[in-house]
Amino acid sequence: MAVGARRVIIATEHTLKDGAPKIVRQCQLPLTAAGEVDLIITELAVIEVTREGLLLKEVASGVTPEEVQACTRDSLIIPDTVATIEIELVGRGGTNWCKDEFALESHRRAAEAQREGLFETEIVPVTVDGGKQGSKIFAVDEHMRRIPPWNGWGS
Repeated sequence: MAVGARRVIIATEHTLKDGAPKIVRQCQLPLTAAGEVDLIITELAVIEVTREGLLLKEVASGVTPEEVQACTRDSLIIPDTVATIEIELVGRGGTNWCKDEFALESHRRAAEAQREGLFETEIVPVTVDGGKQGSKIFAVDEHMRRIPPWNGWGS
């Protein structure tokens, strides 16, 4: 779905569960859109993908550019000044309750934006040949679902 998009933003955790870097120069998995990513957002930083390399744009509060570099396989381009963003850091002191609240609210807002048609110009429809079942067009995120606002349910 990324091929042909005007801007591709990846939101991911910065490292694997074992601490190994997820942001790498060469992906070992099959790719559907090589070289299409413009921006990477993790719990540690915001990194812009440029022709010159990976440009560190922002770091999370309490995180240094050196710590981000230590968790990133490729060398980062680190400007003299790097902005700080205030976010709840996953795995760095936030409670599971805070993480769940943040994730659920983020998903609820994305689902609402999708219902309002705000992603229609951002998602490029992709036709997939389904063999005997025929072709299927994917034009929306099928995994969005209506979630009520977080009110601490289950706590």
